[in-house]
Amino acid sequence: MACGNCKQKGHRNTKKKPCTNEAPPPYDPVTPDVVRKLYKAFVAHETMLEEIEALTPGFHIRRTGMPMELSENIVKYAIHSKGDTTCTWGAKTGDLQSKVENIQEVKSITAIDSPTSFGPTQPWNVIYFLDASGSKNNLLVIWRIPLPNTHEFWKTLPVNKKQTKEQQGDELRRPRTIWSTQIKPLLEAKFPEMMAAPFYSGTFEGIFVPVNTTAMDI
Repeated sequence: MACGNCKQKGHRNTKKKPCTNEAPPPYDPVTPDVVRKLYKAFVAHETMLEEIEALTPGFHIRRTGMPMELSENIVKYAIHSKGDTTCTWGAKTGDLQSKVENIQEVKSITAIDSPTSFGPTQPWNVIYFLDASGSKNNLLVIWRIPLPNTHEFWKTLPVNKKQTKEQQGDELRRPRTIWSTQIKPLLEAKFPEMMAAPFYSGTFEGIFVPVNTTAMDI
């Protein structure tokens, strides 16, 4: 039987004799090649919808946004490129998880005015916002906000004229607000140093490149 902590055979993890070996990282099947294929498929799909709309005046096709399997792994590899290679996808808690930042939440937008929603009891230590509104021009922007979900900023974040994020969360509703016009401006006003520059800004392929090298355009 394998150890419940380190997964090695030959010993067990018990209260009297706890395993002191380092536990293996969660299995993460999403390789850079998988992310590249997902991104290529997403951009091709968006391009096709735009072409259909252009050929059909007055016809608008509702977008579903970027799949979370893609957006979360884009952020994962951007984090890897900055040196935290312990960040993994598929953790039981949070979108991502690492030994450096613990629970990492990811929100993505594909249109500049598209809303972002939050789970009413969603925990995180650090939250990342992926602005993929420029993806058709091969531009991605990621903002890193090291404010946990328990921070006063999130509790008092207005989601409408009468309620805050905390108030709607207490009602077990999913608070919805807009990153570009509601969240980001407040962050810039209250935390100008934190918002002085994005965590990442560049091409898709650049998320795989360590920060001390130059990204290649795709």
